[in-house]
Amino acid sequence: MDSRLSETEKYLWKFITKNINKIPNLSIVS
Repeated sequence: MDSRLSETEKYLWKFITKNINKIPNLSIVS
């Protein structure tokens, strides 16, 4: 896989985890 994609995925996961902390509904769905 392209290393750039990995960096993007890391950034997206950081963003998602931050939002999950803010939105309880997301953590329930996950």
